Amino acid sequence: MSEKQISVTGIGNAIIDIIAGVDDRFLDRFNLTKGSMKLICEQEAADLQAKIKVKKVISGGSVANTIAGLAILGNKVAFIGKVKNDDLGNAFEEDLKKLGIIYCTKKAEGDHPPTACCIVLSTPDAARTMNTFLGVAGMLYPEDIDT
Repeated sequence: MSEKQISVTGIGNAIIDIIAGVDDRFLDRFNLTKGSMKLICEQEAADLQAKIKVKKVISGGSVANTIAGLAILGNKVAFIGKVKNDDLGNAFEEDLKKLGIIYCTKKAEGDHPPTACCIVLSTPDAARTMNTFLGVAGMLYPEDIDT
């Protein structure tokens, strides 16, 4: 029997979700609107990460999440999205591989920005405030794709 063909290849932002529980006072201290999503810079991401107690770190991004769902349903799938060769980038790749997803993108090295992350701040009422740093995710070029 021949090898199963790839059903779907997704191309998107490779983002790691960093989830933490906070209270409303924390949101106020950082001037964050509860339940919102905003893009943040690298320094803002570092500042937030320094002040939270991380509950969970999991690969995310809408395309990667869709590809993960298809993999769980038994499809042979692949994902193309840029990460850096750093802790978050390595975690992203490992999460995909655990699901059997073919990850076919070369990692950024050197002076590139870090892997993208979304710092998800969850309050006791289950509202989620998302702060997304896109990092190296937007620096995907044809030569980065392993074929």
